[in-house]
Amino acid sequence: MNMIKNKTTKTIAIAMAVLLLLMSLAGCSKKSLGPPCMTLENETLTVNMFRFYLSRAKGAVAGSVTAAYNDAFWDQIVSEEGLTYNDLYVKLVLDNAKNIISAMYLFDDMGLKLDDATITKVDDNLEELMRNASDGGTKTEFNAVLAGYGVNYEILREIMLIEKKMEVLKDELYGVNASKVSDLLKEKYYEENYVRFKQVFLYTVKKVEETDKDGNVIYYDTTTKEYIYKIDETTKTKIGEDGKVITDKFGNIVYYNEDGTIAYDSEKGKPEYKTDSDGNTLTREMTDEELTKCKEYADRILAIAERGDDFDKLVDLYNEDEGLKEFTNGYYLTESDSYSIDDVKNAVFGMKDGEIKMIKSEYGYHIIKRYELDQGAFNNSVNQAYFENFNDAVVDYLFFIKMDDYKDRIVVGENALKGVDMKSVEPNYYY
Repeated sequence: MNMIKNKTTKTIAIAMAVLLLLMSLAGCSKKSLGPPCMTLENETLTVNMFRFYLSRAKGAVAGSVTAAYNDAFWDQIVSEEGLTYNDLYVKLVLDNAKNIISAMYLFDDMGLKLDDATITKVDDNLEELMRNASDGGTKTEFNAVLAGYGVNYEILREIMLIEKKMEVLKDELYGVNASKVSDLLKEKYYEENYVRFKQVFLYTVKKVEETDKDGNVIYYDTTTKEYIYKIDETTKTKIGEDGKVITDKFGNIVYYNEDGTIAYDSEKGKPEYKTDSDGNTLTREMTDEELTKCKEYADRILAIAERGDDFDKLVDLYNEDEGLKEFTNGYYLTESDSYSIDDVKNAVFGMKDGEIKMIKSEYGYHIIKRYELDQGAFNNSVNQAYFENFNDAVVDYLFFIKMDDYKDRIVVGENALKGVDMKSVEPNYYY
């Protein structure tokens, strides 16, 4: 596992998320809100605003990567072209600033306006931010806080107004919730950005089973959750001190083996597993013998899968990943999506449709098959968890393409941006 590559990939994924964040908190101004850094005819984006975007990007990275507080992190080279993290993020934010100013030009060109109710709401929100920024809640105190991010009250107000302008512009172009975007365009975006996979997952840790006072694993009926016992001619009942047959807490008669242990039915029943206070299942490390058997088991399943047997059937029979019981069509991912196991995600994106591969993670063995994309998956309610933000992503995709029409007319003041980079701004977590 290449840790440097994985960290780089994760950080760049954060960068892509930041782009969308900046799109929603964009600002251009016809007022004098600081020295200009770029212009598009009558639209101006100022250096102060650019510093603000950088500070938000730095806050987003530092929230996930603690090393981002240090200049040494930003000086790391992360590309074959010799780009550092600083170079990468400055470029990303600058490119997105061009999207922003292009959008503001289009907003005015289309004759769009914000209504009074929207402006009032922005002002109310800004006043609330000011009250929460300090005990006194004065504009002077608020400006002192904002200065660390390169802005003041007036500039932040402009940024918040543009946030609303961006919403209005996108709704005008693509409809509320992408209602003006055809399914054909959505399908194109889906096919170009998503992968689908299923897996047979085997834990290399053991879940900690619930046991009785004698240390025996308790088995439950899967429907009623009552204790379930193996009853045959060899099992016996016991009489308690009260002279009655011993029963469990559900009122069922308890049956015992000849050696005195409780005759739980391990074939018809299922064990319950212990959890912590947060509801997470407790686990223990496997013994060396258990690990060897697990690897042999995984190898056999992999061989069967590669032989061409029905992979869905293998999932049903052997998979210990509970998620696929809910998501029966498989998992859907884009490269910018977060996934708990980087090695699995990286493997899937490196595979072809129909390819099968086994990955070992810190949790266990993943026998993965990449599936062909199924048409219209984004409209299937079974897959809803993977497509909650799909329409927003499609709109952003189309929006960025449209903004390219205006970028060759943008004038960037290179001198104004000298020394304005990720190392020169404070991480912004709040605005």
